[in-house]
Amino acid sequence: AEIVESLQLERVDGVLLGHFIETRFKSLLPEPGPKPQPPKQRFAVLSSNSNTRYAFYLPLVAMSWVRVARYTPLVILVGSEWQSPTGRFATIVRALRDCGAKTVVLGGDRVNSAAMAQVSRLYAHLSGHVAPQDFLLTSDAD
Repeated sequence: AEIVESLQLERVDGVLLGHFIETRFKSLLPEPGPKPQPPKQRFAVLSSNSNTRYAFYLPLVAMSWVRVARYTPLVILVGSEWQSPTGRFATIVRALRDCGAKTVVLGGDRVNSAAMAQVSRLYAHLSGHVAPQDFLLTSDAD
């Protein structure tokens, strides 16, 4: 094999390999389609169970996503404790909603709520807050 130095192409059996690849594979590429629509909304997906080591940080992290990155927080809360309007987690839920976060409460009392909180972020697109063209970014609460 001979190297054509000016083009950095390899000559194999008298054929420039770069030209061969370009002509053969260009025909296999699909025609460019319409440009994709830009996302209507960008979500940072957070989740937590009732573990206060993580739940405490949720409003702070949500506010950071809003103010610094201009993302809308989508917060998935696992466990029935989050549903009480006067319970110990009511202040956190109120702070989340005050900063513009969308919240989803999943009852997870009979399962491993920590695992459910982690996995639930992968299904955030099913929450009802997300349109098909929206952008989702998963994040940790701590």
